[in-house]
Amino acid sequence: MTDHRYAPPASLVADQLPVAIARPASVTGAACLLGAAYLVSAAGSFYQFRVALGGNPGGMLIYFAVGSAIGISIAIWIIRAIWIGENWARVSVIVVLCLKVAMGFKYAPLMPKISVFYNATYLLSFAMLAVAVVLLFARDARTWFAPRVQATG
Repeated sequence: MTDHRYAPPASLVADQLPVAIARPASVTGAACLLGAAYLVSAAGSFYQFRVALGGNPGGMLIYFAVGSAIGISIAIWIIRAIWIGENWARVSVIVVLCLKVAMGFKYAPLMPKISVFYNATYLLSFAMLAVAVVLLFARDARTWFAPRVQATG
C-alpha cells in the first residue's frame, strides 16, 4: 500500500491471458459437415426453385439471389464462430436443427409432390446437421467451447 492518500487500492487479482489450445478433430469435422450440409441444402433449394418456376425464374431470381446471399452470410458467420470456439454458435446449430425438424413435420404431407432430388438433399443435409451437432457436443469439443483464460502472476 502506498502512503498517498488518493491512490487507488491495490488488487491481488491478476490480468487474464487467453490460453491457446489445439482445435479438436470433432470441431473441425463438424465445421466441415456444416459447410457441406449448407451446400447440399442450397443445391436442393436452387433445384426446387427452378422446378417451381418451370425453368423461367424472371424477376424472382433477384429475390432468390438476395435470400441466398443472406443465408450464405449467416452460414459463414456461424461456421467461423464454431471455428474460433464461440459457444453461442453450437447452440445456434441446435436451433437450426430444431427448425429443420419442425419444417420437416410441417411439409411432410407435401413430400410426395416435391421432387425426389429435393427430398434427398433435405434428408442428406438433415443427417449431416445431426452428425455435426453430435460432434459439437463431444467430450473434446466441450473443452474447445469452454472459456479459456489463465491468471498471470
